[in-house]
Amino acid sequence: MTHAAPRLVLTATLAAFVALPGVGCVNQLGPSAREIDADHDVAFVAQGDDLQGRLVVDGDGYVATPALERDEPFNRIAIRFDAPGSVTVEARARSAAGWSAWAPMTATYDDLEAGAHNAHVDVAAASTAAQLRFHADVGATISFLVVETFEFFPDPADADLDVDADPSANQSEQGLAADGIAVTRSQWGARARECGPRHSPRRLTIHHTDTPNDDTLSMPARIRQIQSFHINSRGWCDIGYHFLIGQNGQVYQGRRENVLGAHAAGANTDNVGISFVGTFSDRAPSTAMLNAAARAMRSLANTYGITLDRTRVQGHRQVGTTSTSCPGDALYNRLGDLITLARTGGSTDQPPPATGNNGACSLVRADADTLNIRPEPNTSQAPLSTLSIGQTATRLDTVSGQTVNGTSRWYRISRAGVVGFISGAYSSCAN
Repeated sequence: MTHAAPRLVLTATLAAFVALPGVGCVNQLGPSAREIDADHDVAFVAQGDDLQGRLVVDGDGYVATPALERDEPFNRIAIRFDAPGSVTVEARARSAAGWSAWAPMTATYDDLEAGAHNAHVDVAAASTAAQLRFHADVGATISFLVVETFEFFPDPADADLDVDADPSANQSEQGLAADGIAVTRSQWGARARECGPRHSPRRLTIHHTDTPNDDTLSMPARIRQIQSFHINSRGWCDIGYHFLIGQNGQVYQGRRENVLGAHAAGANTDNVGISFVGTFSDRAPSTAMLNAAARAMRSLANTYGITLDRTRVQGHRQVGTTSTSCPGDALYNRLGDLITLARTGGSTDQPPPATGNNGACSLVRADADTLNIRPEPNTSQAPLSTLSIGQTATRLDTVSGQTVNGTSRWYRISRAGVVGFISGAYSSCAN
């Protein structure tokens, strides 16, 4: 990872999990697979001006985080962060022998177009404190950072590290994706992975991803970053969650729901992990996100006979062996409302209009018979569906996006259970 340039605006999140039976976010081996966590409690979080006030400027041309004291020992420091271009990051750890020398973190994922990165470095066993630093000019470009420390003990016999001979199987549309409720793995650009063992969904656990609210990355880009982090830095077969709820009101398929997940230590068996993309400690998720999660929960309940109540639907803090505040107080306090929405369908089966100017949308382009419905207001992702001549869709909102044929206007629409975006260059909506 090489240098980038200018001014620091970042969210830093530090969390830890340990591979000790029955303690914290454990990586304990069970009879069929280790029970592991995709998220855990936040130990340090800051962004923007708040973070600037908490960074340490040293005399060597670096900006550094404070020393991050950990309650549990670790041997790996791993990070996710957003920044344009490539960035050099260094880390050090404190063990019984004292502070180590600064060492460059190895990049494990760089999406330069989206500006998303992952990296990690292995340090002395039983380390108890960590610290990161960036060249001062580079620090200015970082807009998001998550730091985790954990004990990493790869085990070739671990079921979660096994990948079937035909990984394309997990790219197939099944479950919610086949019903058109979830954006498929191939549509959000997932790496093809097929993990075992199988299980039978009987309950649901709600999480949040500890990533930015009002995310500047597209939801597919953010989820690809999370998947890569889970595979490359944590050594798991795939993304730990079964479904992710995007800030755009879309449901994204993670692992297939009938495959054991990695989201609730000691409680993954027969448990479907649904994670809201963002951080919901103080800020509640939007109505669009709640409605999307309710649609997913209702479909899972109908498919697998899951009773939607507070016994079968719980927050991460209520299950497993992990001490955590996940999914954040603001989301946790809405679980009752979420269950009611899932049971009854709520006031609407789709997110309500954001601007109050919804109307019928139709295809107007003359050189094609169909118009792609995209997961984001741009053409970079595979379409969710199409709108054909003679068909109409309901406009939920008008937004600005990629410029197409001279216009940046996009319509967020709903049709046949699909919520997505169509370009205003090829469509019109009634007022």
